[in-house]
Amino acid sequence: MSLSDDFAPTASWENLRLRAELLRRLREFFLAAGFLEVETPLLSADVVVDRHLDPLSVILPDDPAQPDVGRPMWLQTSPEAGMKRLMAAGEVPSNSAIYQVTRSFRAGERGRLHNPEFTIVEWYRRGDSMDEGMRLLSDVCEALLDRGPAQRISYAEAFGEYAGVDPHRASADELAAAVRSYAITPPTGLAGDDRDGWLDLLLVSRVQPRLGKQRPTILFDFPASQAALARVRR
Repeated sequence: MSLSDDFAPTASWENLRLRAELLRRLREFFLAAGFLEVETPLLSADVVVDRHLDPLSVILPDDPAQPDVGRPMWLQTSPEAGMKRLMAAGEVPSNSAIYQVTRSFRAGERGRLHNPEFTIVEWYRRGDSMDEGMRLLSDVCEALLDRGPAQRISYAEAFGEYAGVDPHRASADELAAAVRSYAITPPTGLAGDDRDGWLDLLLVSRVQPRLGKQRPTILFDFPASQAALARVRR
């Protein structure tokens, strides 16, 4: 008997073996680099701070017989807040470094490259400069993908080359005009004055598909309006 389409697994055994190999090499890399593997809660009483991400809410019922009555909680969109909270708490060594392989959840994330539930790898090391952070990211990619050191390109350089606009100075109207010039259909509900929305549309439609073709590419210096929990630099 063959499995029905709605019951059959969505990954082949070969892909599962490749995934397991990647996770093994990932953990070996971080162990050798002196990182501690941690696990932070998936559920939180606080909602995500990034306005571009939509969390999934759940109810923590006091009485299992009434599953819809209880305390509202949120599934993490990433482990960032929990891990940064851990790094900032108590007597933390100055050179402490942590990483995590965990599940995260985001509403409205469904498509060829997105899923409402997914695995994410995140890491933090105290004291690193941005340059050291990018070097570490390049080392991670090199250890897992065998494609050599990562290329670095700034957000402004990438937008200038692939979208023909200055993402830090162009107005929302100019960004919208660039979108129209490439015959990109904007999503319903994208406001005309939403600069970050137009930037993200150009990023995913024009810039991102042209990065990382030959080797991993690190895109850095995003606009300050998209900093979320990151530090803004001049």
